[in-house]
Amino acid sequence: MHQLQLTVLSKPFNLILFNLLWAGLVIGRDSLLNYTIPILVIYITLLIFAGSKKIYQFLMPASLGITVDCTFAFSGVFIFSETFILIPIWLIALWFAFSSTLTLSLSYIGRNKIITIAAGAFLMPLNYAIGERLGAVEFAEPYIVSLLSIGVVWMIGLPILFFISRQNFEEIFHKI
Repeated sequence: MHQLQLTVLSKPFNLILFNLLWAGLVIGRDSLLNYTIPILVIYITLLIFAGSKKIYQFLMPASLGITVDCTFAFSGVFIFSETFILIPIWLIALWFAFSSTLTLSLSYIGRNKIITIAAGAFLMPLNYAIGERLGAVEFAEPYIVSLLSIGVVWMIGLPILFFISRQNFEEIFHKI
């Protein structure tokens, strides 16, 4: 059991698993949900039962990411042709997978505010652009305005994601 804990909590394992899930969710989208969702649920469950992570460390950042993406979709920055709701299920799952990286494989980024802001401004739009090139989403025209909008939002949003992923909400809610 100890070796399983070490593996599940390792930053390299987290990075590899996130990238596999990213590929399955962005490239495979709905066609691979039967595989990606169970793997994601098992992984998050293992992280929680290993005692390292709390459910709110996934729920809070994922909720913020989902809300931002729904806002982009509602405002027309994103267009998803294959969904009846604002954003597809695979994108919701992707936010839960990404939330696992904030305190593990990407935690080094969150320790430096300037790097976090820069990553939000440049790397987040890059990831969305890759998804767009793979056919997962369409951007509104003009294309550059969509990318700039994403960059501005995530240069503020990514530091917030790192911040809330480190908060002890049990302690905060217990004081209320």
